[in-house]
Amino acid sequence: MLSLVIQIVLAVVLFLAIGAAAVLLNLAIDYCDRRHFAPPWVIFGMRALETLIWMVDVVCAVLFVLREAFDFCYPLIQPRRRTHV
Repeated sequence: MLSLVIQIVLAVVLFLAIGAAAVLLNLAIDYCDRRHFAPPWVIFGMRALETLIWMVDVVCAVLFVLREAFDFCYPLIQPRRRTHV
C-alpha cells in the first residue's frame, strides 16, 4: 500500500512539473509574440511544442491511472487457485 502512495505522489509531482514546463513555455511564447522578438514561424513552432508537451502530459497521466487501476484490480478478478492436498 505504501508503494502505491509513493507512486501516486511521484506521478502527481511529475504531472505538475511537466505542466509547469508547458505553462512557462506559454508565458515565454506570449512575451516573444507581444514584443515581436521572434518571427511568426518560430512562434508557431513554439506553440506546437507547447501543445505536444500538454498532450504528452495528459497521455502519461492517463496511462499511469490505467496501469495502476489494472495492477489493483487484477488480483481481485483473477480466479483463486486451489491446491489439492
